[in-house]
Amino acid sequence: MNSDPSGTSPDAEGLLVTPVAPHAAFNRSVFLSSGERPDLDVLPHSGDLAIEADGLLVGHVAPGDTVAVTMPPAAARVVRLGHTTFYQRAQRKLRLTGSAEHG
Repeated sequence: MNSDPSGTSPDAEGLLVTPVAPHAAFNRSVFLSSGERPDLDVLPHSGDLAIEADGLLVGHVAPGDTVAVTMPPAAARVVRLGHTTFYQRAQRKLRLTGSAEHG
């Protein structure tokens, strides 16, 4: 198995769905495999909605519409420079002293 020191496989392909209202009851991101095809139903009593993808306006939907979410091939590539672990990056970003990493 080819794995990254941070614990995430570089071979993982999928769609990360992150709520825009994290204070709501459902406040965690969900990782879906590349084969999953979620449909989002716009509630009949909702107003018109705008659809954004990667920060760009891509369309509008009306109450009662269904939005099919698909993952395009080669949607994104993540480049990591250097060989730091998740813990080392967190320590640097949060300006922590000491280490939570063992071994």
